Amino acid sequence: MTTDIDRLEVLETGALKKTGDAYHLVALGEDHIDQILALEDIAFRSLGADEQHYLLRKDRAYFEKHFAAGGTMLGIAHEGRLIAQSIVINPTAARPATGMSDMKIDADADALTVLGGVIVDPAFRGNRLMDAMVRRWLADAGKNGRTHALAEVAVENTHSWSIFLKEGLHIESIGADPADKTDLYNMHGHIPSLKAVFNASARRTGRVAHLDLARQKKLLAKGRKGVAFDPAAGMLTFAPRKKKDCAGFRI
Repeated sequence: MTTDIDRLEVLETGALKKTGDAYHLVALGEDHIDQILALEDIAFRSLGADEQHYLLRKDRAYFEKHFAAGGTMLGIAHEGRLIAQSIVINPTAARPATGMSDMKIDADADALTVLGGVIVDPAFRGNRLMDAMVRRWLADAGKNGRTHALAEVAVENTHSWSIFLKEGLHIESIGADPADKTDLYNMHGHIPSLKAVFNASARRTGRVAHLDLARQKKLLAKGRKGVAFDPAAGMLTFAPRKKKDCAGFRI
């Protein structure tokens, strides 16, 4: 399904890594729900039966409610086609829901920002489109005074949570989706200090296999946070938290 670029608010322009073709990072709204649902369907059908829990599908009513409440979405358009999208949730005192499944947060609603529903058209994977959307989300959040960035990702969805790690979020805790019991990484980062590299002098780091959730939970309980991933070795690095990492959060 094509998307009329003239009806979109273009936020920035980039180039596809694989071809060099231009793409437009755009703001999506209620007028684009048909395209949003079509891309969701393409992405879901591309997943194997053991991967479909990566994507929590949302219906038209969800998106209508999201936009009616002032919610926003980021999209990436290429040659009149929507090829990537993500949902931005900025809670308020009147609408404090974050959409996070299993993370209790003790912080003012207007300090939070959440990115979810990240989808990239299978034909355009490998072009760092999720990276571009995450960076834009964080930049906009900082400009709007949001100080805590949150996301949840299926533990098995290595590609997605490793991008959040690369952009400065860390693994705050491990939870589960109450509907299907999918194991989830709860990601958290402070704005604007997200890109700060964790303290190299902190020697008490731990490396653990990325599917060894039992050991990861023990490290998290001891005050560590997941900060880096080595995909070649399949190992996550956990480092000691700084005091501010725990401020306002209950696990």
